Amino acid sequence: MKKTIIPSVSIISLTKDDEIGLKRTGTSILIQNLKEIIEWIIIDGSSAQCINSNKKYINEIKALIQSNNRNILIRYKNMRELNIEGIYPSMNYSRTLIKGESTIFMNGGDEFYDKNSLNTLYKNFKTNPYSKVICFGQAKIVSKIGIDWNFPGKDIFNINKWLMFLEPNHQSMLVSSNLVINNSYPTDCIVEADKYWKRSILKESESIVFIRELVCKFYLEGASSNKPSMRLLKSQIMDKRHSYLRKIVSLIKFLIPKIIYKYVPYLQMLKNQITNLIF
Repeated sequence: MKKTIIPSVSIISLTKDDEIGLKRTGTSILIQNLKEIIEWIIIDGSSAQCINSNKKYINEIKALIQSNNRNILIRYKNMRELNIEGIYPSMNYSRTLIKGESTIFMNGGDEFYDKNSLNTLYKNFKTNPYSKVICFGQAKIVSKIGIDWNFPGKDIFNINKWLMFLEPNHQSMLVSSNLVINNSYPTDCIVEADKYWKRSILKESESIVFIRELVCKFYLEGASSNKPSMRLLKSQIMDKRHSYLRKIVSLIKFLIPKIIYKYVPYLQMLKNQITNLIF
């Protein structure tokens, strides 16, 4: 009987019409010095032309992995063939594919900070005696206008208080796969379903470990970083899960003129600096 291979880490990458971003993510995975088995699950919602290019790239990666005897297993899923649309339905589907004992979401375009990042996360995960564990480090937030900052800051004094108000980037979180599989993303939430998903697993976890090191780079290029539409604003205001403060922030973001919206990262960086001082 063939022995079942259980990966140590499952990496889930969602991508859509971003060949360069997927390659950036792939490169950061290939250079990781983790010796354990890695499972890389690619969830592709791209157009037909981009899907063909992505498939060609994945075949090249598979050949490179085989020639270098790397312990990386690649699984690719075309969301168009499965008739699944949207970020959060795709993320929910990806949860059904996980075979590893731990999971990290590293979406197309984002990347591990350096070659040691995954090993740093897994080392802290593996030595933890609990079965529902979250290990997270710092994310380097990178904006289009040339400013960046660390989230959370390494000088945070009380990370537990910080977690009462904020959530880590999921690109910086290595999570017990049982937590990932048993907690779905609320698909009725257009933008911030990942926030509520993180709140669910943080509440259910038995152990949370903060590593005061940079483990990933997160690029401010997604929907949550853009000026909200009227439809999105209405959904956020009507959503009972949102606090009044969050609704006010959403309204302010909507009212900011589009021509100066690109400078919003300065406000995000300022908010991060204030929270670093408070906690």
